Order: sequence, then C-alpha cells, then structure tokens
Amino acid sequence: MGWWSHVDTLLGRLKVTLCVVLMWACITLVASLPPSISYNVSPLYANHLVAKGKILSMADVYSSVAKTKPCHCRTACWMDSRCVAVAEVSDNEGPMYCHLSDKGPTSSTVLDDALSTYIFWQDSLPSGNYSMWEDNMLYLIVPKWMNFTSAKALCAQIPGHRLAITKSVVQYNALDKMALQTGFEMWVDLTKASEMSPVVWGDGEEFAKTGAATVEEYLQNGLEFPVAFRTYTDILDDKSLSHKAYPLCQANPMGLDW
Repeated sequence: MGWWSHVDTLLGRLKVTLCVVLMWACITLVASLPPSISYNVSPLYANHLVAKGKILSMADVYSSVAKTKPCHCRTACWMDSRCVAVAEVSDNEGPMYCHLSDKGPTSSTVLDDALSTYIFWQDSLPSGNYSMWEDNMLYLIVPKWMNFTSAKALCAQIPGHRLAITKSVVQYNALDKMALQTGFEMWVDLTKASEMSPVVWGDGEEFAKTGAATVEEYLQNGLEFPVAFRTYTDILDDKSLSHKAYPLCQANPMGLDW
C-alpha cells in the first residue's frame, strides 16, 4: 500500500511538471518577441516607460549625477520636479551615471547605446489618451491634426512605438472599438503606392494576407496615389498623404506578434 502511494505521488508530480512545461510552451508561443517597451504602472513613481539600449543626447541633459544603487536614476528623476526622463549610462569599466532631462522623447534626440537604459514618464509624452486595449497593445491617441508622414515620424520618436499596424483580427477589433468610441479620424500605417500595387502595412505585409482582411474591407475614393488609410467611424478610408488626422501610436509591452 505504501509503495503504491509513493508511485501515485510520483505520477502526480509528473503531471504537475508536464502541465507547467506545457503552459510555459504556450506562453512562449504567444509571447514570441521581445517587448518593444516596458510599461510600469506605479502608484509611487507614477506611470513610466523603460527602453533598454537607449541613451539621451547630451544636448538634452541638464544634469548628470553618479548612480550609487539600483533604481537610483529613476528615484533621482522622480525627486526632481524638473525631470521627466532619465538615461542610465555606463561603460564596461566605469561607474554608472544618471543623465536627467526636462524633455520627453518627442522633444529629445534618443540614440542607440547597448549599455544604457532610457526611462521616461508617461506625462512626458504628447497629451492624449494612452491606454492598453484588448489586444494587449498600448495605444497613444495624439489629438493633433497631422499629415501621414508627420504622424508616422512622431510615433517613431517615442522608443518602442510606431504608427499603429493592426494586422490580426483581435488587433483590428481593438482599432474598430477605439474608432467608434472616440469618433476620431486616426492614421494607421497602411498605404497604397500606385494603382497596380497592393495595399500594404508599414512592415511590408499585404493587407489581403492578414487577419484584418477577414473582418474589414477598406474604402478607396479614387484619389491620386500614393494614399494612406485612416479610421473613419468603423472603416478604413484612404486619403492623400497630406490629409490631416490624429496619429495613433502603438507599443508592444507583452512581446506579442505584431
């Protein structure tokens, strides 16, 4: 009886281990990419974002202090009423420094640097609605009329963000709800270069080959090419690149396929 009890216990542990492995595999399959940004909702420090491998241009730094302990740079910025962003800077041999800035990413020059980390507060972003939607993507709606090229450039200035690409069904459904709830015209990164060319997302994938095409048809108005698409109520409607609409910036804090 004791021997069978021991076997039963081992089998139970095996089942638990197998379940954990399978769950980990499922999570790995879903979250298959590195997050584009880390989004920290903090009642203490206020909401802020962390971009690894980024550094501020010294022209955008008003103060540099030596870092003495973990989280010191974040704390140093939080305690300084002027500071809205900070870069943790170090090299392979020297100490770490905190470069404080009173400007957000769209007013700064943010550069690549493998050893540094750029932290910026949500309040440093252009004013607008910044929230997570049902597709587990972060979206920033900037209530400012901009042409397509300017809207795309604005989103690219924010580390880990891009002009929205909503290729999957769940992503498109989130976009659809957003457009209906707000009533805003919002640019997405979807274009058509010529009469003979396909409609493509900003990453080069054809609209017709993505999940969004199964739930939405775009509207073409017979305009001169190239054209870009913006939300209009619950449809995607093409406009000239000079047309003005709100930028819709998108970030991927969960590392999902986007």
